[in-house]
Amino acid sequence: MTEPLVPFCTNSNALFGTQVQSKYAQTKSWLWTCAASTGFGRDMDSEIDKAKVISGLFGLITAKLEDAHEASVTGQGQRVGDEATCQAIVDIRSAQDEIAILSSAIELVGGLAAR
Repeated sequence: MTEPLVPFCTNSNALFGTQVQSKYAQTKSWLWTCAASTGFGRDMDSEIDKAKVISGLFGLITAKLEDAHEASVTGQGQRVGDEATCQAIVDIRSAQDEIAILSSAIELVGGLAAR
């Protein structure tokens, strides 16, 4: 286990890993549910519309960037306690990993990963 960048955040790495796994599972589940129930990314012939899927994934990335922004703003407060600072770090790291996962999905859907 690596040392946390902020010495008082002794649990941040363990908490971070657990949150990323949980959020990844939630995101994957949500994508499948959305695709199955709403026809997300499908046209009239039931073929996947790559542009719609990629657009939706970029929308999810935008939401994760907004989450990271909110955590960053929280951390900027002059009277933020240690616990809130640690949580902000965990939230930013989690958003970063989720964005990486969504970016990889865009590469796969778009056929860009092999290039």
